[in-house]
Order: sequence, then C-alpha cells, then structure tokens
Amino acid sequence: MVKLVLISIFFYINLKASDIYSNLSLKNAYIDNHSLFSYAEGYLELEHETQYFDLNIIGRGYYGLTDKEYRDTWFERFLISRKLDNLSFSLGKQVLNWGESDYFRVVNILNPVDLRDYYLSYLNNPQSVTKSLWSLKLDYVGIENFGVNFIFIPDFEMDNLPDVYTGFSNKNIEYFKSLDTIKPDSLNLKDSSFALKLDTSLYDNDIALYYYHGWNSSPIQISKKEKKIFRRDMIGASISREINYFVIRAESALYLNDAIQTSNNYKKLNIVKSLIGIDWVNQDLSISTQYLNTHSEVENMHEISLYIEEKFYNNNLVLSNISLHNFTTGVGLDEFKFKYRYTENINFYLGYDVFWGDEGVLSNYSSQNRLFFNLEFFIN
Repeated sequence: MVKLVLISIFFYINLKASDIYSNLSLKNAYIDNHSLFSYAEGYLELEHETQYFDLNIIGRGYYGLTDKEYRDTWFERFLISRKLDNLSFSLGKQVLNWGESDYFRVVNILNPVDLRDYYLSYLNNPQSVTKSLWSLKLDYVGIENFGVNFIFIPDFEMDNLPDVYTGFSNKNIEYFKSLDTIKPDSLNLKDSSFALKLDTSLYDNDIALYYYHGWNSSPIQISKKEKKIFRRDMIGASISREINYFVIRAESALYLNDAIQTSNNYKKLNIVKSLIGIDWVNQDLSISTQYLNTHSEVENMHEISLYIEEKFYNNNLVLSNISLHNFTTGVGLDEFKFKYRYTENINFYLGYDVFWGDEGVLSNYSSQNRLFFNLEFFIN
C-alpha cells in the first residue's frame, strides 16, 4: 500500500494531474463458520490531459486486518489514449468490456477475473475485480454510427480463485491451485490474442457482432499433477433497444471447440450461450432480470438473475437485492444490501449473503453465509 501511495505522489508532482480520485473501504464479514474476515481496500485514480494524449492511472490495494497474508497492491490501469477525428486508440494496461449482460459472461470474456477475496465482489462490481491486461485498442466511428473496435492483447493472466485465509476457499480449490499450470507466455507474439467488434444503430436497435481469438482464463485439469490453459475462439452478437421505461437486451455466443472439465479429464466441443435481459426503471425504483441458457452436447443449463433497487431520501438511502439461481444444478445465492450516504464522502453498507445448493462454484460457499458491514470513504 505504501508503494502505491509513493508512486501516486510521484505522478502527481511530476505531471500535475488535473484530477485525482480515491476511496478507502473498511470491509468486515461475519461468516457462518464463526470466523471474522476484515480488510481495508484502497483505490486511487489519476487523470491527466496533455496536448498529445490523455493519461489514466488506477492503483488498487488491500490490507488484511484479520490475516497478514492478505495484502497486495497493483496497477489496475496504466493507460495512454488519444482521439483523432473518427479514430481513437488506447494503449497500456486496461480492462476491455463487451456486450449487454450483467453478472453472466457471454461475450464479455476478454479479461480474467480476480476472485481472491470473495465471489460476490464480482457480482457487486464486476469492473473492480476484472483483471486488466496490457493491450492496444483501436476504435473507428464511421458514417451512420457504424463502428469498428479492434483489440490486440499480447498479455495473459489466469483467473484468481479465493484464498484460503478469506474463509471462502476449500480443500478442492486449494488442491486445484497447487497443480502445475501449462499456460501461454505473456508479451509473446505467438501467444497473443486479438478481438474484433462491429457495431451500429439500426431502427433504434443497438447491434454488435464480435469475434475473439484468445485464451480461456480458467484452467482445465488434465492430470493429477497438471492443469492447462486452452485456446478459445468465440463468435457472438448482441442487440438492445429502449422502449419507454424498458430496455430489452440480448446476446449470444458460440464457443468453437472449447475445452470443458469432465469427471475423467476434459473434452472439446462447441458451446452456445444465449442471454436475454429486461430492465425497468421508473424514478427511484429499478428492476432487472436476465435468463441465460448454456447448451452443448453434454449439458443444457438454465440460469436466472433478478436485481431490485429502490432509492429513498434524495438517493441517500438505497435498498437492493440480487438473486441468482441455476435451475440445472439447484445452486444459487441471495444478497440484500442497505446503503446509506452519510455525507458526499462517506458511505455505510450493511447486508447479508445466503447460498444454497450442492453443485457448482456457489456450492463451495453453502455453509458460509455471512453478514457484512462496510465503510467507504471518498477523497476527490
């Protein structure tokens, strides 16, 4: 954390950054297994505009209070960007977002995710736990809102699984993490990835087509001693439309010859993911629901999400609830959250998480329901 602060001060003094944003969160969770997990999480962002380019730097870190091993700092973003008429580019360490879905990853698979602290961190704020990669992004906007987005990624990182000292790991996860990993080299041209997106607006519909040639950031176990990262090719499409108080959105993706884990080893096959979502907003009340179908020759999975949020007292009080359920495996979760804005710079959170089911990722937490209490401080 000290390293992050010193680096930030250096950039501020030398670049005279035009904008600085930061926050500090104190997070505490009391888990069913009678353990208390507490840590501090920090975020610092610097933005600077020059005559030739814009610079954006984001640093993050966390500091374990109940476990000294849970401490780390890293750069989430180190980015140079420039806009030239119809063409813009960004070069550096960045997060790349695609698609129309929330929570479920259909076409938005370019970046790995960091689940070291807690699975729901991804659901609460996917941006904060999506791991950035060194990459080049080129965007071109032509006539009639026709756009082209090309991405070159010479970098690679794996998904991070929960750490044992957070209370949200188990023996199976620790065993899997201990396996030797066969993976591509970072900053190696041969092992690089690239992606292409075409988008336009047609009759009030936002439409996009996607292609990704890269890697599956979740490794597959191939033997008792090894796990492996496999190549991934994805073709996808998305569409969204606003109708009065509603937004209708959908996306679908075909994963070509994708590797999946089986009980004996692994298997390569084509997988189709299809999602439809409906959002409704009326003043202070908003409701969003999604349905996801994952289909292949070995499974046909059905999942649903439901998010409800209502704001009170000039948005100072926010009550929200998110539920996820997998009808195929029977697993799911529910999180209720109370957020109160005490001042412009201080937020207070209180809530609970409940898990159910015996299969899949969420089943690992079935005995680890929790109550949580967080404080968040902003400095601008």
